[in-house]
This record gives sequence, C-alpha cells and structure tokens, in this order.
Amino acid sequence: MISDTRWFDRAEEWIAETDDEDVRRERSELCYEAMDWYEQRALDSMHLTNGPIFHFWRIGDEVTVRWKETGKNAEEVWSIPNGEFTIGVEQFSSAAYAFFNQLIQAMEARVETIQTKGWNRTDCRIDIPSLVREQQQRANRISELKDRRTETDWENVRSLLNRLSSEFAKQAGLQEGRTGG
Repeated sequence: MISDTRWFDRAEEWIAETDDEDVRRERSELCYEAMDWYEQRALDSMHLTNGPIFHFWRIGDEVTVRWKETGKNAEEVWSIPNGEFTIGVEQFSSAAYAFFNQLIQAMEARVETIQTKGWNRTDCRIDIPSLVREQQQRANRISELKDRRTETDWENVRSLLNRLSSEFAKQAGLQEGRTGG
C-alpha cells in the first residue's frame, strides 16, 4: 500500500469525494489514524526554502527513505524531485550515527572555542553558559535516540490500512457502476 505513492493521492480523493462534511471528517480521521505511524517517521527540512519532507520506515532488514517536495516550485532551492530508495538497516544506522557523532563533535568544538576565546561579534550577543547547557542537551538527546524504539501497534495499523483499502475499492466499484465501466 504505502510503497505506492499514488495511495496517498487516492486517500485525498476519497476524502474529497463526498459533499457531506460529517462523512468527510470521518474519512479524514480514519486516514489520519491509519497514517499516523507514517507521519511519526517524518523529518521535515524547514531550514530549507521549499525543502522536502523525508519519511523513513523499516521492513525487516531494510530501511526505506522517501522524500516529497513541499514548495510550488521546488527547483528554486531543492533540485531533486520526489523520490525513494531502500538501504540495509546496518548501513543506514551506521551512516546516521556517524553523522550524529560528527555533528555533535563539530558543535562541541565550536562551543568550546566560544567558551575559551569568547564571543567578539557585535551584531549579536551569546549567553555562553546557556549555550554550553544547550549543547549538552543536544548531545543527550542524540544519545537517547540510539536506544529509542517505537511502540507502534502494527496489528491496529494493518487493520486500519486494510479497512481503507476496502473503502477505496468500494468507492471505485461505485464509480465504475455509475460510468458503466
């Protein structure tokens, strides 16, 4: 289901197919509940203008990474169109943790330099003790991420997704009947 990106478009169409606000709200809530697991695995790139939203999920020993552009004209800043790839869990974990470790080390070095040599720029002020505390909080959060495990109720997710697929199929059958297809 989720591996076919058209599934999301179909969900949006299914919600919009009715003029009844109550039915639209129920459909929207069902889609939200069924897709919450997917949204919890998102990483937005709000620091980039028109940057993509990334989604990550694991099936067995593979992690799938999908990105979708968010701007009206993504070529202005983000030049890679929507896409997806799959990578082994070990390779993904190794690359992610290496990135986190390098990032924290580089930030730590910068904070240490500011702490020992001071801050000489006049266009802004820095509360150095707060900067040091914030850096420690970031390091702690990244350390906690390494042990984090999701508590997704996969039976419920599968049930909701199957229910949605049945609803989509029913609606498609009704439309075919109306058009004589």
